[in-house]
Amino acid sequence: MSQAISVCIADDHDIIRAALQLVLGETEDIVVVHEALTGIQALDFCREQNPDVLILDNHMPEMNGLSAAERILRQSETKIIFLTSQEKGPLPKLVLEMGVLGYLSKTTAVAEIAEAVRTVARGEKYLSKTISELLAKQYIGDIKDERFDDLSRRELEVLQLMARGKRNVEIADLLHVSPKTVSTYCTRMRDKVDASNNAELIKMAIAHHVVTQS
Repeated sequence: MSQAISVCIADDHDIIRAALQLVLGETEDIVVVHEALTGIQALDFCREQNPDVLILDNHMPEMNGLSAAERILRQSETKIIFLTSQEKGPLPKLVLEMGVLGYLSKTTAVAEIAEAVRTVARGEKYLSKTISELLAKQYIGDIKDERFDDLSRRELEVLQLMARGKRNVEIADLLHVSPKTVSTYCTRMRDKVDASNNAELIKMAIAHHVVTQS
């Protein structure tokens, strides 16, 4: 029998980690070797232990999944599956372009998760049906008024932190940039989505399911 696929689960919700442990624990070829509650913990573990696959949520304390994924892909051989409630907006396209191999909605059928792990561990892409359909519609221009699709990866990181109530100086510290740079990102985002101020920008982003406040 070949060696089991080692998996790290990164999600700050206990119930999600427990459910994934239960599902993957029933398989013979997959073993969960670590659970991370923050993006920083996920980054540190993958950098040091190099598990085969990381199942990663986007909304986590300290460092979100988008930022963690960028660093993990540069610093380890771990393959990444995003498991998130964010189906719309620029996130799926951005992380796939970055090198993430899997993208699953949290509404994905339980049986799919183990298959996604096996597929990604082989170096192949795995997208849930809803994500595949949304990306296809974006590609052919079938989705109307998706004004947030033009956001860059860094702009989306800033927007996610803004939605969590972080001030510009806090965002600058977390992203290792200057407060002036953060202000520039905010201006660009307001221009792209036609928002008159940051409060309206965040409200629109939440309404379009691009970010959440939790």
